[in-house]
Parts: sequence; structure tokens; C-alpha cells
Amino acid sequence: MLIECSKRLFGDLAYRTLRPSASYDEKFIWVATEFYGEGFEQWILMANVATGFCVATPMEKEGEDPFSFSHLTEKYDNEIILGAVRQAFEREGFDQELIDEYLNSASDIRMASGTEHQPMMNRLNRWNKLFLEEGEEFPVRASQISAKAIRIDGKQIVPRDAMREVLEEKGKAVSAELTPFATMKVTLRLGAPYTVYRNLEVPLDTTLGKLHEIIQVAFGWEDAHLHEFTAGSYRIGPEEEMESMMFSLSREEPINEDEITVGEIAGSFKRFTYTYDFGDNWEHLITFSKRVLRPLGSEVTCTGGKGDTPWEDCGGAGGYQYMMEVLEDPEDEEYEGIREWTSDDSLSRLFFIDSINAELEGILSREKRRRFW
Repeated sequence: MLIECSKRLFGDLAYRTLRPSASYDEKFIWVATEFYGEGFEQWILMANVATGFCVATPMEKEGEDPFSFSHLTEKYDNEIILGAVRQAFEREGFDQELIDEYLNSASDIRMASGTEHQPMMNRLNRWNKLFLEEGEEFPVRASQISAKAIRIDGKQIVPRDAMREVLEEKGKAVSAELTPFATMKVTLRLGAPYTVYRNLEVPLDTTLGKLHEIIQVAFGWEDAHLHEFTAGSYRIGPEEEMESMMFSLSREEPINEDEITVGEIAGSFKRFTYTYDFGDNWEHLITFSKRVLRPLGSEVTCTGGKGDTPWEDCGGAGGYQYMMEVLEDPEDEEYEGIREWTSDDSLSRLFFIDSINAELEGILSREKRRRFW
């Protein structure tokens, strides 16, 4: 579970804070701040980012010396916070088995300063003021807040009901910790009337060297020629091929493709290009769309596409278009020769999504291909 703290609360817990090693499903992200009761006892107020469900808990365990700082230990994190969430769930009558499953997934608590979920933190600060008013005990007051409808992502929801639905997604959220993937469309620039593209999901920490291998598989290329990526004025390619890229018009020094990731490119560019075979000049436009979260260890996936890849060494987009026109006319004098030249070509160039995904399986853990030119 990831807890994004207000600055003051983060200061109290600073020595125990850990940066999350991956992105988390919003069902397991809570924002937290603190407030003080009438006796100046310190309380934590938390809200779940996905549902707005509210939880209030004292900083110290009952009977503990608040000045001993023993409440700022790992035991505090697990027992106090998870215990408070459990009690809040039980107060709402949630199923015990579902509570256990959620808390087992959330048991590895991470603390983070600031918040990427400012709207929920703003809401939490407004709720904070309600706890200064006279009324029920703080945990009960949190339950009352969870019973009132709020708007999240444009939808009107009741936090208590939304949290119950999260818990009832039994088996659908096995792990609280997910990893971010980039969704991208890779389009081979051929010109009308030909449309060839592949939709891919790739982890953000994938190097461009590995992305090169992924694109080769997705389009059925044979990886028999040089290649490079271009992002703005930057050229990116394999270290051993840098000198062969010297004729590029870019003035920037080339960047090693094994030292830059998809996430780093996506952070600065909405699109960039991949060029394969500097003779035929097969140019691919790579366009980023949204980021998605997938379970840790998920495979690179081709989620869709259209069109068959041209034949290698057929003369680029112009040569491919000419060959296709000839193959549509059996009377053309070059028909037999071109048909014979293309007839023995590999089926890997044809768009079969299941075959592509079968070949992509495990590609992130494979050793880099060795080149022999």
C-alpha cells in the first residue's frame, strides 16, 4: 500500500519513508494528513484515492507514551495503519474474507512525500476541518463522511459503497504493486493506399535497444540491416553502429540506445521515429498514447494492428508500391520475375497477432541479439 503524506506528517515519519519501487493500483493508494484532538493527541486522517473512503486513527497505540517515539517504527506502520483500515472496514460490515485479502495485498506499506493526487488531498484537508467540530468520536465521524456522496473523476459515488465494490473484486487485484507500461502505435510510413501499423504495450523501463528488437518481431523484419531512432534532433542507436550514422543531418552526438528508456523518451516527446535499413529506409512513426498499469512481470504485448510488412530489400516504399502494382497485373512483363522473387519469402512478415505475441513472450529477459556485420 502506498501512503502519500502531507509535508508535516511526512516529517514525522521521514526516517521510515521509502520511495515506491513501482506504480500502484489506485485502489491501494491512500493520501494522509494529521490533526489534533481536544487533548492535543495526534491523529492520522486517510482517504483512499480510488474511492474516497475515509479512515481516522490515533498516532499512538493505547497506553503508549506519545513522547517515546516508539510509534514511529515499522511495527507502528503495520499495526496502526492496517489495523485502523481493518476496523473501518469492519465498522461498515464488509466481508471478513475480502478484508483479509485486501490487507494481505496491502501489507507492504510505502510512504511518499507530497502527492500526485492533489484533488483527494484537498478534499482530505476540507474534511480535516470537520473533525474540529463537536460530534461523534473521530472513527465514527470518518464513517459518516464515507457515507456521503462525492464526485471522483466526474462520477458521483458514495465512498463506502465504492470501497465495498473494490473489496468484492476478489481475485482481480492479486498484487497491490503494478508496473507502468507505455501504449504506442508504430506505423510504417508507406503512403497510400497501404496501411501497416502495430499497437504495442511496453514497460516504461524498456531500453530503446530492446524496443528495436520488439519492433523487429512486431513487423517481421529480419534484423539484417542498420537502424536508428530519432527524437527531435537526437539520434539514438546501437553503440557499435554509431560511426555508420555519421551521415545523419543531425548535429547532435548520437546516444547509445541501451542507455535510454521508453519512459525517458515519452517524458519529452509525444512521437519519435525508428528507421530500419538505411538503403530501403523503412521509417516507422512511433506515437505514444496513454500509460497503463500491468502486474509486475507482464509481457510485452501486441494489442492490435493492420497490414502485412513489405519484403526486405524490395527498394523501400517506392519499390514496394511498384512491386505490388506489378503483382496485380499478370500481363506485366515483370510479373513472373517479381512473383518468383517474393514467393519463397518468410510468413513472418504477414500480420498474425497470435504469432507476434508468441515470439514477443520473454523478449525482455533475452540476451541482446548478436550482429555479424
